[in-house]
Amino acid sequence: VRVSSHAGLSFIVEVSAGRALSGRVALPTGVLSARAMRVLLTGGDGLQVAARLLQMAGASSRDFILDGIPPGDYVLNVYDDGIPPAFIARPRRVSVGAADRSGLDIFLEPAGAIRGRLGIEGGLSASATAALSLISRDTRGLLPSSLRISAAADPSFDGGLVEARRETCGGACDRVEIDGDGRFRILGMPPGLYTVEFYSRAGAEEASSGTLELAPERHASVSVEAGRTTDVGAVRQRAAVALSGRLTAV
Repeated sequence: VRVSSHAGLSFIVEVSAGRALSGRVALPTGVLSARAMRVLLTGGDGLQVAARLLQMAGASSRDFILDGIPPGDYVLNVYDDGIPPAFIARPRRVSVGAADRSGLDIFLEPAGAIRGRLGIEGGLSASATAALSLISRDTRGLLPSSLRISAAADPSFDGGLVEARRETCGGACDRVEIDGDGRFRILGMPPGLYTVEFYSRAGAEEASSGTLELAPERHASVSVEAGRTTDVGAVRQRAAVALSGRLTAV
């Protein structure tokens, strides 16, 4: 591209068209699917650089190509667009230089999952006497919207940090999803051992609205197998206690 200035100077700026990345998304051996798979390329900051939606349409594999990719380091991944996701891929790190890249094959495997229930120690109110009260879909509004349930692979690997499914209607219902059976679900998990963490940061506004303040909980060595759901049962949640006082110089 030639650029001219009002001073009569001109210079040439070379604009690169970017490189092409190509490969194949393959299902497990002998498996056919009509699902849609999303090929996603992200930068080091986690932001999307390119994406392509593949319709498997009853095939066992599909080719993909991503055009216009500038040189740099990226993460290439494939996501099952179905709910719940039936397949999962391990992210692949890709470096792009002066030439196109081909042969970037991604192999899918059956996805695992974790499910469980949340049990509030001491009941759902200050006056309750029950040892453990289970949260249901009808009482999910008692949970702080800041509650997060996540599973981290141990040992860690790319793609081994997954968060529980959240309600998606926006606004006040941005919270952990509790289904009709009263369970939370962590979907689309690669097989492995995980530590499941439950944590929230309920502020004064949430506390005044009647939601519960919960202490952090952690469950280690939860095994997830390919194509299977691990039920962790009722996870005991303890009410958090606020401490206050005064420092006095002596």
